[in-house]
Amino acid sequence: MQVVVIDDYVYSDTPTRQAKTVSAPISLRLDPDVRETLETEARAQGLGLASYLRQLAAKAARDVRRARIRAESEAVARHVAANPDARAFVEDWGTPGSDGLE
Repeated sequence: MQVVVIDDYVYSDTPTRQAKTVSAPISLRLDPDVRETLETEARAQGLGLASYLRQLAAKAARDVRRARIRAESEAVARHVAANPDARAFVEDWGTPGSDGLE
């Protein structure tokens, strides 16, 4: 089997030829006291340090994405509040009613 990595994707000559994203390793330098604190917490959760750091990073990424979505939603709300055409569109588009349903 031949495996090729191009632009963070793995390609193999298996029959399905499915591409998979490859995670890139990251090297971190931690102060000894920070490392000790993180290792202690990781052990308390039954995890190794690397797994614990992956969990922290994933949660931070989710928080960043959610904050970005909230900020974009607030920008849309401000635009709708300040623009009569946008407000009319939202009022017309709005939530579907039950008119005509029995």
